[in-house]
Amino acid sequence: MGYLLAFQFLLRDRDGKYSSAFDAVFRAEEMNILISAPQAPRMNAH
Repeated sequence: MGYLLAFQFLLRDRDGKYSSAFDAVFRAEEMNILISAPQAPRMNAH
């Protein structure tokens, strides 16, 4: 996934649809995964 080299961070919410396998794909590309605060629906509204 060479196109991921331009990215350093992945911002995601705490939804259960994101499994550890999902995170592993991005960690393999040495990306930092930032998880939004719990119960903050407007945090990534835009």
